[in-house]
Amino acid sequence: MSSAQFPKARPSALTLAPDDEPSPEQVVQAVNGELRILRDGHRIGFSLSPKHRPLFLAAVQHEYLLHSEPHSRLVDAFFWWCESKGIPCVRFQIERDCVEMVPTDDNTAAEDPWVRVHIYMETTGRVFTKAGLVAAAGILFDYVWDVTLTPWDISAGTLTFRRAQRLVEDLLEMSRTSGMTITGDDHPPEHRETVH
Repeated sequence: MSSAQFPKARPSALTLAPDDEPSPEQVVQAVNGELRILRDGHRIGFSLSPKHRPLFLAAVQHEYLLHSEPHSRLVDAFFWWCESKGIPCVRFQIERDCVEMVPTDDNTAAEDPWVRVHIYMETTGRVFTKAGLVAAAGILFDYVWDVTLTPWDISAGTLTFRRAQRLVEDLLEMSRTSGMTITGDDHPPEHRETVH
């Protein structure tokens, strides 16, 4: 009997109480199509196609997403997992224009590609304070000049992947310093400001 003749296993179901949130492990199961999460009789979350699941699992393992195509569902799945874990959502988007400028016999493009960094603080339930934004800008401008900075997120590029990883380490270390962030409830969305 071939594997195609076996019936597909139905995903198990989990019903959450109104105030409950799924655990990081449950999010992984849901994204992999192994679990349906229900709240008030409605399904929450979604599963990814088998094509994108390996990228998602690698992102979970490394706690950052490295991707080339701007696949919104993959980004949303990783964002959901980061939110369930309460950690910053960090992704590195490979800049295709920069890849095309590198000679084809140059292996460094694959090992250390040019990327744009995106860091979302809102998945932690915290945002940058004014002092945190000033400190973040000081770190960012040591690495790169193309920067978008708000209390909720940071976008910066373009720089090599290894250098971008060092930048993220510096920013996250700073964010753990007292006074650099506050809970998101203390900074209402209508006060959003963007620094370019």
